[in-house]
Amino acid sequence: MALITVYGAQSVESCIEDALKKGIIGAHHLERLLWRKHDVEHVKPPPLTLRDDRLNIPPHIPNLKSYDALLFDNDDNENEEMKK
Repeated sequence: MALITVYGAQSVESCIEDALKKGIIGAHHLERLLWRKHDVEHVKPPPLTLRDDRLNIPPHIPNLKSYDALLFDNDDNENEEMKK
């Protein structure tokens, strides 16, 4: 269903027919065939926009460096204890 939304029903049906003739099965193979046949930039659906502008704000991406530092610091401590 998602492939039909992106590429159109007629194109997907044609691609399924070609894939079956070649003995190719699987949705991921079908998607790859469709991708090769179409200009990918042309078939990208537009981004979702909502009526309330407050909801169209891109999500905040947290900085996880402090968590990484804790994780790596903990690993170093465990390695030192194992050496003893």
